[in-house]
Amino acid sequence: MQLACHGDARVLVEHGKYEAASTMSQISNDFDSKESNLAKDQNVSQLKSSKDFDLSTKDVDLEYKFRQTDPQSHDSKHQGPTHIVGYVPVFLHESDLRLGNKLNSYYLGVNISQTPSPLPRQEADSIPFSSKSVADLLHHFSINPNSPQAKQAKKTLQICEEPLAKGEHRVCATSLESMHDFVSSIFGPKANLQVVATTIHNREIHSPAVQSYTVKGIIFRSTTPSLVACHALPYPYTLYYCHEVIKAKVFKVMLKGEDGNKVDAAVVCHLDTSHWDPNDEAFKVLKNKSGEPVCHLLPENNLVWLSTPV
Repeated sequence: MQLACHGDARVLVEHGKYEAASTMSQISNDFDSKESNLAKDQNVSQLKSSKDFDLSTKDVDLEYKFRQTDPQSHDSKHQGPTHIVGYVPVFLHESDLRLGNKLNSYYLGVNISQTPSPLPRQEADSIPFSSKSVADLLHHFSINPNSPQAKQAKKTLQICEEPLAKGEHRVCATSLESMHDFVSSIFGPKANLQVVATTIHNREIHSPAVQSYTVKGIIFRSTTPSLVACHALPYPYTLYYCHEVIKAKVFKVMLKGEDGNKVDAAVVCHLDTSHWDPNDEAFKVLKNKSGEPVCHLLPENNLVWLSTPV
């Protein structure tokens, strides 16, 4: 599998903290091996005793938003990104990406110190992944059942266990190897892949929770019949909610905040939303009708996979 990179992946972890030099090329090297050794050298005992995992957006004064829907609706309607990614996305029109335009956005970086470690597939597969076994999960990682972390893990399991809509392809990848398997099932094992992810350039700058960003340029753009988006969800170890998106545009946009911080932001535009819930929050925010395009920014702990011609 060949892979090109557009952004810092920041998903390889050592002892619970990001390695500053981690890039998508490192993921590529691991994925090129069928039996990836990713994370096998991690201190798993330390991870098991950690009670500090937290992928919520509390640091930007936003709360996770989980929409309660009629389960029967899954037979006919998919859910939009508000439901899928577990946080409140920044919605926008494609026309908002024009040079010099200003966008109001929350900080797209993640709290590195509170990001959980990935587990190798063998370790991840040995841990029950079910709402029925949540007590075993919490015991395994020494998490208080009444803690916010336990509540987050339960919500994540609920999202992962929701029934598939007709024609929907998605998975909750409990390891980077399982994410690779899902991407390969969509594009094929010999696909020429590109990965687009948000990059924070000035992490030493303590950006405000919400500020205005100016569009400084477009680094990358692509229209694709299909892509795979993988969103990090709160869990005791690295967990990605990966799903196929049909008919989309992907951008990498240069943004500059009022505080001077520079962000190369990944943007996904869903070109056909006719299969979404007509009451999706995106339509209300953008004043769109069902079926019209919806774009949104992605935080840096999200990955967009594209297949491009060799």
